[in-house]
Parts: sequence; structure tokens; C-alpha cells
Amino acid sequence: MRTLPPLAISKSPLVLVLCQLRHAAIRDMGSYIPKIQDRLRRQGFPIDVSGEVREVAIRDGWPLMERHSHWEYRTRDERWSVIIREQAVVVQTTAYTGFDPFLDRLLLATDTVSEVVAELVVERVGLRYIDWIRPEKGESWKDYVKAGFHGIENRIVRPDQSVLFAQIISQTAERSRIIARVAQNRERMVLPVDLLAHPPALEVAVSDGEVVTLLDLDHFCEERIDYSREDLRNRAWKLHDGLDILFRDMVTPHALEVWR
Repeated sequence: MRTLPPLAISKSPLVLVLCQLRHAAIRDMGSYIPKIQDRLRRQGFPIDVSGEVREVAIRDGWPLMERHSHWEYRTRDERWSVIIREQAVVVQTTAYTGFDPFLDRLLLATDTVSEVVAELVVERVGLRYIDWIRPEKGESWKDYVKAGFHGIENRIVRPDQSVLFAQIISQTAERSRIIARVAQNRERMVLPVDLLAHPPALEVAVSDGEVVTLLDLDHFCEERIDYSREDLRNRAWKLHDGLDILFRDMVTPHALEVWR
């Protein structure tokens, strides 16, 4: 199911990996949570960090603050988490060791929800990888990312006084799209803003004054179908394969050599 053989990387730049399965809304999801939580607890997710969350939504062109129920269960080391919402199941980790183990836990979570609520209707599946491009001493992040994502430089736009945000969106299949972003910040954030609220435990440290460069790759497909474990497995592998190809085309040979 792979186009390319697995990369042999011992010094991985990965910070976080997540997969979201968005499904048709289940407004009484709260009534199913006790059974879901009990099963996840016995399957290796005993830590309950659930609560209410606030998010900004756009309604008729105006931003509105909305509150949502957020059920989240983590492993003992809090490096893996399963998030349950009325319209989604999310699995995320900061302890990624390969796609096979990640997919096993994704299927465990989605099977659990599907078995409890019954007749789960999938609408979207998205897979996302966040890498922190951190140059060695005396190097630039541009030594790690190919020139197409370097941005511009002139007398007004000075690299030492600016941060970059570059994004490409492309269709990969009839119902699938892929997004590639290079995003920098000076606020010591090693995750994109939309992922800061509920990340698993992170074991990273940012130096004072350091410009953080993130490679944010997102591949998703949108199709309304009944949940199937085998279908999700196949879709997830296709999404992963596209991200794997894109990652190798965005980073330099020097980057791969350093990470090996």
C-alpha cells in the first residue's frame, strides 16, 4: 500500500500526528460516553481530561464564541489521546513510532465508538503531520526545506525581521485534497494555533528568541459512507501515502541525511 519504502529516520522532526474521523452529528453523544469511556479505559486510555471547550465559529460573516462538550481520554504517560465530540473522533500522539501502530490505535478508537453508538455515518477522514524544522548550529531552516517554500526577500521584507507563512492546497483525487504549510512564529509555539488547546504531552523546549519553523501537512477525503473498519484502514493508508510523498518532495536531501 506504499508507493515508497519507509524512511529510516532516527532523529525525527515530528512533533504531533493526528487523524480525525468526522461523522454525522450525534446530538445525544453524552449518553453514550460512559460506555465508550469504560471501553477505552480498559484498552489503555485511563486518564480522563474531558471538559467544555470554547471555539470561535463564523455565522453569517460574524465571529461567535460557541461552547462544545469535549470528551478526551489519554494513556498514562499522556502521549496519546482519543477525543470524542458530537461530530468527530480524533486520535493524536506525540509519541509516533510508525504508521502501523498509529493506525492500530485509530481503529481501536473508531471501532469502539461505532460499536457503542451503532450506525456511524462517516463524512470526512483527515490525517495531519506536524514537523518542527530545527536547524543545526550555523545552519538555516532553508537548508532543510526546498526553495519553493522560502518566501521572498528584498529591502523591505528582511528574513531576520519577519516570519513566513506559505500554503499550497491541491486536489489529489475526486473527493480528496492535500494542504502543505510552512509556518513560522516567534512565540515559542511548536504547534499550529488550532492545535494548542488540547495537545498530548510534549517533551520539547524552545530557546529564547528562536524562530520556530513548522511543516504542517494535512491530507483529507470527504465522502459520506457507513463506517467500516476496512474502509477506514484503506483510506488512512491512501492519505498517509500522499503525505509521505509530499514530505519527501518538500524537504532537502541534507535534511534527510541529518535526521537519519
